[in-house]
Amino acid sequence: MMALAPAYAAQDAGQLTYEEDGKQIFLPEYFDRYAPQTARDMIFNVPGFQVRSADQKRGLGQGGTNVLINGSRVSGKSTDPLDVLSRTSREAVVRIEILDGATLGISGLSGPVANVVLNTTKTTGNFEWRPQFRKGLATRWTNGSVSVSGTAKGVSYTLGFENDAFRNGAWGPELVTGPNGEILETRYDDVQPYGENPEVTLSLGHKDAAGREANFNASFALFDFEFSEISRRSPTDPMIPDSYRVIDDYEDEWNTEISGDYAFDAFGGRMKLIGFQYLEHSPFKSEGRLHDENGFVYSERFERTVDEGESILRIEQNWPMGEGKSFELGAEAVYNFNEAESAFFDIAEDGTEMEFDVPGGNTKIEERRGEISGTYNFPLGKKLDIQASLAMEYSELEQTGDNGNKRSFTRPKGFVSATYDWSENVELRARVDRRVGQLDFFAFASSVDLQDGNDRAGNTDLSPQQSWFYEAAIEKTFKDESQVTLSFQYEDIEDIVQRIPIAVTDPMTMDTVMSEGFGNVPEATRWRIELQGTQMLEKMGVKGGQFDYRVFYRESEIADPFSGALRRLNDETKWFYRFEYRHDIPDTDYAWGMSIEDFENSEAFFGTQVSLYDQSAPTCEIYAEHKDFFGMNAQIYVFNILNYTEDFRRDVYDGQRPDGEFLFREAREFAFNPIVGINFSKTF
Repeated sequence: MMALAPAYAAQDAGQLTYEEDGKQIFLPEYFDRYAPQTARDMIFNVPGFQVRSADQKRGLGQGGTNVLINGSRVSGKSTDPLDVLSRTSREAVVRIEILDGATLGISGLSGPVANVVLNTTKTTGNFEWRPQFRKGLATRWTNGSVSVSGTAKGVSYTLGFENDAFRNGAWGPELVTGPNGEILETRYDDVQPYGENPEVTLSLGHKDAAGREANFNASFALFDFEFSEISRRSPTDPMIPDSYRVIDDYEDEWNTEISGDYAFDAFGGRMKLIGFQYLEHSPFKSEGRLHDENGFVYSERFERTVDEGESILRIEQNWPMGEGKSFELGAEAVYNFNEAESAFFDIAEDGTEMEFDVPGGNTKIEERRGEISGTYNFPLGKKLDIQASLAMEYSELEQTGDNGNKRSFTRPKGFVSATYDWSENVELRARVDRRVGQLDFFAFASSVDLQDGNDRAGNTDLSPQQSWFYEAAIEKTFKDESQVTLSFQYEDIEDIVQRIPIAVTDPMTMDTVMSEGFGNVPEATRWRIELQGTQMLEKMGVKGGQFDYRVFYRESEIADPFSGALRRLNDETKWFYRFEYRHDIPDTDYAWGMSIEDFENSEAFFGTQVSLYDQSAPTCEIYAEHKDFFGMNAQIYVFNILNYTEDFRRDVYDGQRPDGEFLFREAREFAFNPIVGINFSKTF
């Protein structure tokens, strides 16, 4: 099965792509035209293959990213196969195999899957430096990475360092209008978030002559984040003085992840033991100050420190049953916690501080969960492969501190997926899932938003959402390696998590008042249709030309928790397109390309506010590349050549909708400015 590129019965001399045992094989030389520096670069240039990023599943779950390394999943969560491959030199790649996930006997994987076969006996490395320049912002000099891979005493290793630094910003006018469209205030805002995110990673692997295999991954990262917003305000009412407001946010986080697995033959099959540990410490501070022409008006500060972690033990036992059949039995135990300490301060002009409790802001949430699953892979004839899984999970949620609570849930889940070879070049896929969602533990604790006033009350009664998910796809491949896939998804969701009204106690008056926070809404639906593919242009007379495209349209429906009216889900992408052209100029070291993409979002509905984010024009980028620039790959690009503006609208009400009276509308039009960047990369 799977024919993402032309199928051949066997490898011919000099053939760079061929079929072998139902796998489409791509040799490293196939990608030479793209001058890849890492294994990750190769994956993203497999024609027609689309990487599916792993979502934040409950525990390690089943499946995940549709990329394997040497036939196995990476046992981490925040560290996924793409992270490992980005630190792996192209020199270590033996081949890339594209195959049907339903044939692998790995629970949860279906559709096209890439298996990257590596040989790290040779010591190799790579580095990348990504400076970026934008008018109005400090230059981003410190974004880059370096890694080295090899084998020492039978143990393969990859040691890496990366700093995902960013320098963002937007600025421009904002207009505040009243209920009748009258201008209440003009503003000029300047928003600049920036930060450093250095991370050190280590991956180890060993396989002995008896087939026992062990892998270990570890990472330690810092996240130094600063956000600044300066808003200069000029009211039209002459009795109200001009003012300026400053919001400063700071976060100084560290996090660490350790994971490992050990696989060996046992009980007539293959057993794998997996362990995972994640810890994070996140102190956060937000300060707001307002000054007018007469001096100080007010100052306030919100502080929150969060410690969170996840511990997982998982066991998988797989039995091959011949003729492509296999059965896997899995069991998993998980412990999650999230502990928050919060405080709110009013600050007088002389610096005197008055501290207030944040009701529901000091709390610890713990989840203990167990899961058992069985997965059966079996072919029906030569053209149809089926994978079926049934799982049951039991979880206990306990909250201590403010608004303590304890609950337990028992939830069934599972899926059935099928792949059918309609013809040599056409494949049909279908999948039905019963899913249980992952809760965001931050939703249990109250929070204060000094920027837009979207304060959030904690909710101790949250339940994981559940859904029935249906997907069907048809994929067509062509002899010139072009590919096109049309897919349709539908989801029927129960207990979806959205903003809802929540009653809280006012700490000043001790009265019960209505606030809002995240909670469960009984039902919602959404569907999406998507077309994506790759068109090679050589037969059209453009040797070295390639055109990639992706287009989707999405609809959804939910009863608004505040008004009862039917609407779309909050802040969801309604439609999206991206078209990209790349031309590797034949018999040269040069390439160039361009892309265009655009989208439309739905509104975000809160109790007392409704907001919408948009762009004034599509996002366009053009780039040029030299594949041997003093031994490096050098690419220069210009992003946002149409110079779009970031547009944001917020309607604010006096009280919760629909009874709240409309107060004012804020409409921003922020300049983003074109970005010029240069990427230097090299394998050594």
